[in-house]
Amino acid sequence: MDLTTVIEFVVIGILLGGLYALIASGLALILGVMKILNFAHGEFLMVAMYLTYYINRLLGLDPYIGLILGIPFMFLFGMAAYKVIISPVLLKGEVNQLLVTIGLSFFLQNLALTLFSSNLRQIDVPYKYAILDISGVVIQVTRLVAFGGSVCITLLLYLMLRYTEFGLKIQATSQNRDAATLMGIDVSRVYLFSFAIGIASVGVAGALLMPFYDVFPEVGTLFGLTAFFVVILGGMENLLGCLLAGLLLGITESVSSLFMPGTTSHLMVFCVFIAVLLFRPQGLLGRRSFR
Repeated sequence: MDLTTVIEFVVIGILLGGLYALIASGLALILGVMKILNFAHGEFLMVAMYLTYYINRLLGLDPYIGLILGIPFMFLFGMAAYKVIISPVLLKGEVNQLLVTIGLSFFLQNLALTLFSSNLRQIDVPYKYAILDISGVVIQVTRLVAFGGSVCITLLLYLMLRYTEFGLKIQATSQNRDAATLMGIDVSRVYLFSFAIGIASVGVAGALLMPFYDVFPEVGTLFGLTAFFVVILGGMENLLGCLLAGLLLGITESVSSLFMPGTTSHLMVFCVFIAVLLFRPQGLLGRRSFR
């Protein structure tokens, strides 16, 4: 093992961490506005990955170009899921909300298993194995594109929340639902579009993943769990905290795989998670909503 190898794994961790941040940003947005932990978040990612796969297979569109169809579909899918499943339990207590999202998670996972079987599916694109060699540090182009897209979308979400009228409505609703209603804000509309935007952001992540990652019915479980870690470490409702926490976990997971065999490298992720919560239980950037 030499310094170049370590640097290469650090870079891989950074690229992976950006993708973790994007997945977690949608979860943080939903949590911040509606105070609901969406346990089906990973399964929405799985849906996005299958959608990208079949857009490529049936229509012949590149995964990145397929976002033109994928983002609107996931946005509308998020709206439908909110209307049919989430909205009826919003005011019925946290336990009911928790059970509904867990049930939705199992439903989507088993539906995918029934429709697509447990076989791994992947997309073959001409640039799948393209690399950049920078002074001996090898970077996979598809991972670099995924990182760049993830960071851009995460920052756009942050800027939307800080500087647009709808973003201000989201902040007001997240701070006090009743006061927002008295100020003339249509809270139900804010909830609907916030949930849809959160799911659409996962749709982007699914498309960015497919050029270098396989899709299968359980794929959302791993990424969904990591997204929860990222949200908690970042500061629950803090999008920039999600970005920082995603990078931290990505680097930890990648570098630890150098020293620990097989899946035991994930133990270091849990260690970092526990250590941060012990010394900074409010998360890396505190608990201030969307700041």
